[in-house]
Amino acid sequence: MTCDFEKKILEMHKAGKTNPEMARSLGSNVEKVRAVLKKNGLARHPAKGGQREMSRMERVGKIASLLRKGLNKEEIAKSMRLSTSSLGNWISEARAIAFPKGQRDEVEVPASRLRHLPRKDGALIPGHPIAVDAMWRGLERWRDGAQA
Repeated sequence: MTCDFEKKILEMHKAGKTNPEMARSLGSNVEKVRAVLKKNGLARHPAKGGQREMSRMERVGKIASLLRKGLNKEEIAKSMRLSTSSLGNWISEARAIAFPKGQRDEVEVPASRLRHLPRKDGALIPGHPIAVDAMWRGLERWRDGAQA
């Protein structure tokens, strides 16, 4: 492979061309294009449609912003077109960015999702209708017992 060949591939890669497109325009095959890209530390080709693939920090940042909006793992995975198991590669790092220590309670959660949010200890969220109803029933029993 000549130096000009490599330069052309690197220029096309920067322009957002896919490996097959580069190979066709240069009259070569995809394996040679991949070898040049790998040699230059660019083993992955841009995503289809000419868009480049997100870097790790861009992906983690996007996941963190979706976590701050109150989305769960499945919703985040669907919006980013990932499987939930693949999302696991970035979720812990994104949580650390989205919720620095002591700021977990400041997350705004849509009212429609309030009833369905799980807690690690299994307790209901403060203000949950079931918890409030149980509290009032307990107070009514205590009031009835104290009057007797």
